[in-house]
Amino acid sequence: MKNFLISLLKYVTFWFAIFFLQRNIFLFYFYKSNPYSFNEWILSNLYSFHIDLATFCYILLPLFILIIIQAFTEIKNLKKYINLYTFIMLIISNLILIVDLGLFAEWGLKINHKAISYLIYPQEVINSAKITPIYLLLFIFIFFSLISIWFYIKFITIDLKLTLVKWYKKIFLIIPLLFLCFLGLRGGLQTFPIDRSWSYFSEKTLLNQSAVNSSWNFVAALSENEEFEFNPYQFYDNNKCNEIFHTLTNHVNDSTIPIFKINKPNIILILLEGWSAEAMGVLSGNIESTPHFSELSKQGLLFTNFISTGFRTEQALAAITAGFPSQPKTTIIRKFGKFDNMPSFVKELYNNDYHTSYYYGGDLYFANTEAYLKSAGYKKIIGQNDFKYKRFTEWGAFDDELFDYTLNDLNNNKQPFFSMIMTSTSHEPFTRDIPRIFKGDELIDGYLNVMHFCDESLFKFIENSKKETWYKNTIFLIVTDHTNRFPKLRQNYEIERHWIPCLFYGPALKDNFKGKTIDYPVSHIDFPAIILSQLGLKYDKFKWSKNIFDKNYQSPWAFYTFDEGFGYLKNKDKIVFDIKLNKLIISTNNKVLDDSLSKEGKALLQKLLDDYISLSK
Repeated sequence: MKNFLISLLKYVTFWFAIFFLQRNIFLFYFYKSNPYSFNEWILSNLYSFHIDLATFCYILLPLFILIIIQAFTEIKNLKKYINLYTFIMLIISNLILIVDLGLFAEWGLKINHKAISYLIYPQEVINSAKITPIYLLLFIFIFFSLISIWFYIKFITIDLKLTLVKWYKKIFLIIPLLFLCFLGLRGGLQTFPIDRSWSYFSEKTLLNQSAVNSSWNFVAALSENEEFEFNPYQFYDNNKCNEIFHTLTNHVNDSTIPIFKINKPNIILILLEGWSAEAMGVLSGNIESTPHFSELSKQGLLFTNFISTGFRTEQALAAITAGFPSQPKTTIIRKFGKFDNMPSFVKELYNNDYHTSYYYGGDLYFANTEAYLKSAGYKKIIGQNDFKYKRFTEWGAFDDELFDYTLNDLNNNKQPFFSMIMTSTSHEPFTRDIPRIFKGDELIDGYLNVMHFCDESLFKFIENSKKETWYKNTIFLIVTDHTNRFPKLRQNYEIERHWIPCLFYGPALKDNFKGKTIDYPVSHIDFPAIILSQLGLKYDKFKWSKNIFDKNYQSPWAFYTFDEGFGYLKNKDKIVFDIKLNKLIISTNNKVLDDSLSKEGKALLQKLLDDYISLSK
């Protein structure tokens, strides 16, 4: 029995050492972009204990079954089976770590349901992965796996046999150990079992994520119900929540300030892939990767505080078309039975004599895009299989060729028309098959170069549009779907990670709005109310959307979500609330104001999930 207990202790120590090394590989890998203090490093390793223990208990449980069987019946080659099982677990665990390294670099989080859902699009996963240092990650995986296996073979000799121990001693040993194993699995005897919040202790995402064991997190992501059956963000009773929401969204005696010169202009909404305001001179005053956009803004209406609702294209598409914010941990246009129950301003335009179309140089099947577009009322839908092109990135035809095709095809559309154009060349991995204007950091300057290329393509499209007969009746609504972590390596919770450009431009824009700016918070979800109110159409079914040109509009706000919380901007004030920490990680430093903003932000998050759940009822 003594040999058994010593072997078990060595096995425990070995796995905790593996977890320690995995965690610190994760921490050190991101230290440059997410620096932390020595005390924070200590805390990250301390707060990891409970989930590390739960992970070890999961690994140990199958071995306990073998031990119990072997205690009463001899199993030949038991040690070989244990070694083989351990090697397999090591390889799987290290592989999960490597995936988390790549994923955290892009999304600022470890594996979750949203990431797993992308596995049904393997080509897109491969394309996105091209921006990551694959060879470095493979080297880490192979080197660490080999070292781990070598160390285990060299130093961890185990003897888990109990055949020579008296039967009653076996029972008194196995039952307590089995109980302790199940206790470790759930984290104790408390009502609710262990979850990720046990490892959350900091305002820094890296530290919290590193403290959550990667293998445990992967199993948790697989076992969690992908769909929300009940609202996990129930902060208030429904009456209070609805009252707050009504106060923020209802505007009595609507009186719209017209910004269009004509009653039914052609509307071209250009959805730019991944532009960050921090890379644009006209907004950041720092990096200038879009000089043509800066020039266009002098003759347009520029939104200087426009906020993306999420950080994926499909989130922006639903937010713009349906006025519905992005949700934490899920995406609504992937949900048949939900997205087709949402309103669409495109349908409203079609029902009022507008021709509707959508132009994209990539795969329309990705993320249910084509199904959603059809449901939303886009009557002409153009994707990569519908026109000829010469150059193609992993995500679609080059923007200049997409714009050229669209320009020619718009002449076939009956006026008035509404057309959305979705670019893709600025999607990672950032192609090198374009002019290299910025020649420094491979990734950051690669991003700036693709933005510069898209800016050039956009400008040429607008300049060439001026030659067409429909141009004089047209307004261009130019906005980004989401930002990128570049150029300043932003995490997905940061406000700057959601700061994007938006510009209204064109001859149909009233002269007194040209060269002006709107500096208060505006979001994707406001498009339905803005467009429909300008056309004199009702927008009451878009209950999240706000008519910012209503004379009675006061206290403007914008709201976004990330996997573990929300950001909320109101007037000039900004907060970010982390659900797991149950605290503000960005605040106004004014307790009364923070409490007021938190109350409103929580009500919005609760209302959002209530609405999301109700869409399938």
